Amino acid sequence: MNELPPLTDVSATNVPRHPASNFVILTVVSSVLFLGYLVYLFAGHLSATKEAEGYAAETKSLQQQVATLQARKVSYLQNAKQVLDRIDAGRIYWSKVIGDALLIVPKDLKSGSNKAEFLSYAGGSDGKLTLSAKTTNSSQDPYLDIADVVTAFNKSTIFRETFVPTISKNQNEQGQTILTFVLNLTYHGK
Repeated sequence: MNELPPLTDVSATNVPRHPASNFVILTVVSSVLFLGYLVYLFAGHLSATKEAEGYAAETKSLQQQVATLQARKVSYLQNAKQVLDRIDAGRIYWSKVIGDALLIVPKDLKSGSNKAEFLSYAGGSDGKLTLSAKTTNSSQDPYLDIADVVTAFNKSTIFRETFVPTISKNQNEQGQTILTFVLNLTYHGK
């Protein structure tokens, strides 16, 4: 058989390389690496741009939602204020009504005290008022005192439709006549 010649180590041979070939290889490798880096940067820039656009769109959407909620809140507040204003317009402050009524009750010229004392009251949202009252112990003519009270309320600009449906006669411990009566009227004040 024919034998093959022995293999020789090619690396051992000193084949001189041309200096320009090393430069070309280095330039090609550097260019490939540089182009790869540029592609990497461009892809990162595109990703960051898309992410920024997504955040901008989300921010705009949230701002629109906030504006919508604020508009609803303002609308709800305006509606609530209108309802409260309507309620308050029809509200009667009964402490003021009773205070006004006490100012209208005529005073006895001798004693300086009111000719009648209120025992209780009841009022409705329509301004109708029922007062339970009695003449005072110092009254000389309790029937005339009731007439003076009715006259004073009739002359008033804030009370109208004054009417006394009942009068009851009683005596106190000293034997004086005390009259209890109901006074119906309508409040037209503010």
